[in-house]
Amino acid sequence: MTKKNQRTETRFKIAAIVLLLIAACFLTYYFHCVLKSGKIFTHFFYIPIFLSSLWWKKKGLIVAVLLALLLILSHDQLRMDVDNANDYVRALMFLCVGYVVALLSEKIEWSERIARTSMDIYKTIFETTGTATIIIEEDTTIFLANKQFESLSGYAKKEVEGKKRWSEFFVKKDLDRMMEYHHIRRIDPNAVPGNYEARFVDREGLVKEVVLNVAVIPGTKKSVAAIADISPIKDALRERELLQKKLEEALAQVLSGFIPICANCKKIRDEKGQWSQVELYIKNRSKAEFSHTICPECGKKLYGNLYRDPK
Repeated sequence: MTKKNQRTETRFKIAAIVLLLIAACFLTYYFHCVLKSGKIFTHFFYIPIFLSSLWWKKKGLIVAVLLALLLILSHDQLRMDVDNANDYVRALMFLCVGYVVALLSEKIEWSERIARTSMDIYKTIFETTGTATIIIEEDTTIFLANKQFESLSGYAKKEVEGKKRWSEFFVKKDLDRMMEYHHIRRIDPNAVPGNYEARFVDREGLVKEVVLNVAVIPGTKKSVAAIADISPIKDALRERELLQKKLEEALAQVLSGFIPICANCKKIRDEKGQWSQVELYIKNRSKAEFSHTICPECGKKLYGNLYRDPK
């Protein structure tokens, strides 16, 4: 609420209480001086007492005090012929009612403040988690979505929240399994996996491989789902597997058949009749690189006791 609206609301509350106090004064005069009665009109006093205590908490007790004084003094001044013992009881009731309402109002306000704080913390975590996250109703409707889900799906939150179902974002081949998880999870959360992979379809129809972490929110039928796009990782793994396969095929092709090799120096003769070291022969026909070291047996032959095995 803006400061301007707060000031307007405060003026309205003050004006309402002032009018009610004026009405209380009129009723006091009318019942005492005209009707010569003092039993019914005091019920009206509880209205300004209740409202002032509700709006201003313990500060609002000043209204209860004023009305209690009005009741006692008016009786003393206008109905001196009647015993006013009951008025003291009514005045005490005004104060008690006002105090109880003020206490309840403070507790309600404190509870609302705690709830707002918890909601603010929850929303902050929900929006800054770094992963596309949605909260799902039992009927599969998306209740809430964060900014990361906007980026993943291509839809604005206002287009998703309360309007779309999560099932609209996944390929049909995955839906049977996912819908089964959705319904069983609300019966027995431990009976289905909370982490699994699926294929996500964004606004443009682009299919993305994602991993979902899903859990039911305790005490509700809602569930929260965090969705991470693992398409780049999957693409990198597939590319690595493809390169590895090509390398294996290349090596198999290079090293297939009979290779003429010197029985003494281990040089290999190529198709042009040139002799070259083994590593040079393989390097020229593949992407393999060699690093030179010395094995323990050769080290002992060449250096004797000076050789130390660098394990």
